[in-house]
Amino acid sequence: MVVFIILLLTGGSLAAFGTFSKSSTLKQSGLNLKNTLREAQSKAFTGEKDCTRCNCTDNDPTDDYTLIGWRVNFSDTSYTIYGTCKNPLPTPSYYPFPTKTISLPSDIIIPTSVPKYVEFFYYPKMANRPDDNGNICLKQGSDYYKLYIEQSGNIVDSGVQSVCP
Repeated sequence: MVVFIILLLTGGSLAAFGTFSKSSTLKQSGLNLKNTLREAQSKAFTGEKDCTRCNCTDNDPTDDYTLIGWRVNFSDTSYTIYGTCKNPLPTPSYYPFPTKTISLPSDIIIPTSVPKYVEFFYYPKMANRPDDNGNICLKQGSDYYKLYIEQSGNIVDSGVQSVCP
């Protein structure tokens, strides 16, 4: 009888740990995404650019390319942060410079309802959200980790949710 009770308690503990572990993976992935969005926002608002791509390696600032902003692009299983400059010609060309791509754990995806990107502009200091959709979600099973990007660039963290619009 005592052995049965110990086995029952052990089984329940293992099941609870599995659920906790899964939930913590989603939460950690959501926090990592939030930090990446803040990194892009910070780089845009402070004017950080890659001078090897934006022509600012010489001492002549008149031919430097203008920083447009920093962007986070989303795919089903990863996201990439990069900046963009444009040259000062009458018909400008754009020069992206990627910095890193983050892959999600195998059981977490970015739903198709999420916009394909969020861009933070250097000037004016604001965020561009396609179709005015600022909801960014990660999905694991039936749970979502939800972030919302306001047009001002503020990032609102709603944490783990059962739905994500």
